[in-house]
Amino acid sequence: MMCLAKHSEACDEEVYHRYWKLSILVNSSMLRRKRESLIEGVNILSQHLQCVHLTLIRSSQSRRLNSQQRPLVL
Repeated sequence: MMCLAKHSEACDEEVYHRYWKLSILVNSSMLRRKRESLIEGVNILSQHLQCVHLTLIRSSQSRRLNSQQRPLVL
């Protein structure tokens, strides 16, 4: 009976360690996917901000050109 109890404890410990290793793999995989998703989101936001920046520059240039072409009214 004592031998069976020791064997059971060893099996429990092995199962625990396998579960622990598996949970680390799953968690690291989930974290990697979250990190990749965040990076993708940041890249999309960066592209959007670049477009907004270019739009603002063009708008500013257009206003400057329009104000230069408009005749001065006194």
